[in-house]
Amino acid sequence: MKTVFITGAGAGIGQETARMFAKQGWFVGLYDINIDAVQALHQEIGESNSCFGHCDVTEFGSIEQAISEFSQHSNGTMHAFINNAGVLFGGEFIDVPMVQHELTIDINIKGLTYCSKAAFELLKATPNSRLINLCSVSSLHGIPSLSTYSSSKFYVKGFTEALSIEWQQHDIQVSSVMPSFVKTGMLQGVPPQLMEKLGVSQSPQNIANEIYSMTDSSMIHRVVSLKGKLIRLLVNICSDKINRTLFRYISGYNTK
Repeated sequence: MKTVFITGAGAGIGQETARMFAKQGWFVGLYDINIDAVQALHQEIGESNSCFGHCDVTEFGSIEQAISEFSQHSNGTMHAFINNAGVLFGGEFIDVPMVQHELTIDINIKGLTYCSKAAFELLKATPNSRLINLCSVSSLHGIPSLSTYSSSKFYVKGFTEALSIEWQQHDIQVSSVMPSFVKTGMLQGVPPQLMEKLGVSQSPQNIANEIYSMTDSSMIHRVVSLKGKLIRLLVNICSDKINRTLFRYISGYNTK
């Protein structure tokens, strides 16, 4: 039985990803800062098909402990690690409380880094293993009113590309999934004008399907939505001036 460890498995994309992998016959490690949520999901999926535990991705020791516990249930294997845990806070940079900027950096950047470091040895010990990072269309160009979040996803994109080269020698495929706005609780932090322009067409189930598909793909990045693919095309072919105008329009700054 293949095995997968998922951070942020207590809700949203992480929860649906866990269900998807379990449905496909994988043994699923359910880890989240919300222990009650992953315990309930563990009972739903079944004790023989999953394990669960507390994992605070901002604390390296917490991640190491969670992976150690997972290894005991997975017979020392980890066919995939899903870096899903993340947060999003919106608003003009200067208006966003410093604690929210810090939390974005701690979870989306430091947490991703800590998790990847802690998971390496188990991934290395498992043939043809996968590290899959949750990225975002906002990593294609800086998004006004999502400055720190967007920047954190630039980190995820670059980190993924670097490790995809470094870890190839260890038989670890590193990749990312880049959704646009997904119908989860995280949308509470997104300015309305951005959702109006980009739309909210993706569900957590859609993204879970895309994540699972990456376990059998050689792609480095998978941009999920049609609008996301169009944005990537425009960013790649247009000048900085045109891209700046485009993102002023998308974010509503053309009216200010």
